[in-house]
Amino acid sequence: IKHCENGPENGKPSKEEVSAEDSILGAAKCNEKNHCNAMEERINHLKGKLASKNQAKAEHQSKINTLRSNASTLLKKGCNESPSDSGFEKKKSQAFHHEKK
Repeated sequence: IKHCENGPENGKPSKEEVSAEDSILGAAKCNEKNHCNAMEERINHLKGKLASKNQAKAEHQSKINTLRSNASTLLKKGCNESPSDSGFEKKKSQAFHHEKK
């Protein structure tokens, strides 16, 4: 900033001009940093949301797999046993009588 002491008559900027320019550049850098921090926070927030959704999706898929497995087991049992062996007819009859009451 020593050249400012010469003043604008030598084509050099005055102290006030340099000070104003430094302030503007400083504000711009600060805004840029704040913008970067805000964007970084937003990215981290979205990463968290994505991780949460992925976890929920994995849990949901696990439940679906369990239900499929249970259904498959029930179908195999149902197909390999006759209705009288499994007590199916008796249960069906009880359910029917219960509904009539």
